[in-house]
Amino acid sequence: EDLCKRVGWPLYRKYGHAYDAFKIALNTEAEEHADIFADMDITPEIKNDLLTYIKRRLAPQPVKIRADIEVTCFTYEGIDAIKAALGDGEDKSTSDCPVRIKLIAPPMYVMTCMTLDKE
Repeated sequence: EDLCKRVGWPLYRKYGHAYDAFKIALNTEAEEHADIFADMDITPEIKNDLLTYIKRRLAPQPVKIRADIEVTCFTYEGIDAIKAALGDGEDKSTSDCPVRIKLIAPPMYVMTCMTLDKE
């Protein structure tokens, strides 16, 4: 209750919502570090504990994207063309969004991607 009076309510008054202040604390820590706790009467230990807790609780959660795809090719190159196409699909992956394509059972494949960006 004492921590709410010293930290929570001042953050609500200053930022509109404590959650918004916590997001600012996470975003600005890597940059110029705008201290959201500057005007508050708290010890450095409490401040460090709060920042550690905020980092852990508001850390971005990875999103897994999955697609089941059916791939067929009726030309002479068939299997080689499918391998090349799926290989090109995996080559389009980035370090932020690695794309993996695995065979379930011909002609079904699963394409998965893990990313922190929900967009």
